[in-house]
Amino acid sequence: MAQTNLADWNGHDTSVAGHLPAVCMVCDFFLPNLGGVETHILHLASNLIRIGYEVIVITHEYEGLAGRHDYPLQCDGAQGGTLPIYYLPLPILWRQNTIPTCLVSARHILPVWQRHNIAIVHAHSCFSTLCHETLLYASLLNLKTVYTDHSLLEPRDFGNSIILRLLRFSLEHTDRAICVSHISRETLIANCPLFSSERAFVIPNAVDQRHFRVLEAADVTTVMRGTVSRRKETSATASSSSSS
Repeated sequence: MAQTNLADWNGHDTSVAGHLPAVCMVCDFFLPNLGGVETHILHLASNLIRIGYEVIVITHEYEGLAGRHDYPLQCDGAQGGTLPIYYLPLPILWRQNTIPTCLVSARHILPVWQRHNIAIVHAHSCFSTLCHETLLYASLLNLKTVYTDHSLLEPRDFGNSIILRLLRFSLEHTDRAICVSHISRETLIANCPLFSSERAFVIPNAVDQRHFRVLEAADVTTVMRGTVSRRKETSATASSSSSS
């Protein structure tokens, strides 16, 4: 990629030429991988593009996917533009997570930001290495930063305690945090006491009921599909279902 000339970059100006600011979504977990975070990013990016924002996504290479790919978007059954996705050549450590590089990944990321004149960096998932690294890069470049918290961390778990320490550091230079539920926001504020609660907001991450219609039938069977994990409240759902 071309060498980045930061002196010519005005990405921190969110009102360049009177246009809406360009947004970069960042996460290790994205298409063609399937999951809640991946779907959340895709739908959020699609709707931001629909209302006029320029949005790109940065992730790592997946099998058969490298470099830039333009993902076609659909709007009410018609072509709704494209979403540029950058699959960067970053080594994988574990479970689709990239190896922490401590600024090495910047040589791939910063030219992309400069090319699109990115003003807002929106990073997702505390378990994503790219999330933490790009929040740091963006803060050093005086770009606006947003973090979306998708998980409930249990501090008593050894692995989660390490992630939590890293999250506390990343939030020190993050402008706003979005939580996908009210309990997620309460947990984030409790686990990161130095992060102001006034900068944490809730945007519920739930199924859009308009996409589903219940057929008229005498018997309706409810099917739950999700991760079998304590933090996903599978046991609570099963208990409420059996008692109803």
